[in-house]
Amino acid sequence: MYKNIYDICIIGACASGLVAAIESSRRGLSCVVVDKNKKPGMKLYATGNGRCNLTNDSWNDTDYYGNEFVEKVYDSIYERTGRRPRKFVIDYFEKLGIKTTAKKGFIYPASLQASSVVWSLLDAAKIS
Repeated sequence: MYKNIYDICIIGACASGLVAAIESSRRGLSCVVVDKNKKPGMKLYATGNGRCNLTNDSWNDTDYYGNEFVEKVYDSIYERTGRRPRKFVIDYFEKLGIKTTAKKGFIYPASLQASSVVWSLLDAAKIS
């Protein structure tokens, strides 16, 4: 019996799981992504009323109730990349081919279609 061996098993095929798959493959690691839904990225279709809210136009400490963990994560991203997390997210999606637009304080794909985000993530992760 043939058994597949993977370096990484990712549970959940939504934005974070798909980005983890992308970044794993970029580092030469094999991975398998499992999800309870029939199709990967299903939850992304519900965000932003189907428009896929990628991030907020701005944020401040009160958005996270002064949570020290969140502050450490944000500081860590800035220290490693020189970009604030919001900019990091926008740049990441633009490198995947997703242009963005700001509407009423939220950042969406310019297409205003969650499907464009899902397909870009799947293509970059090479998942079908």
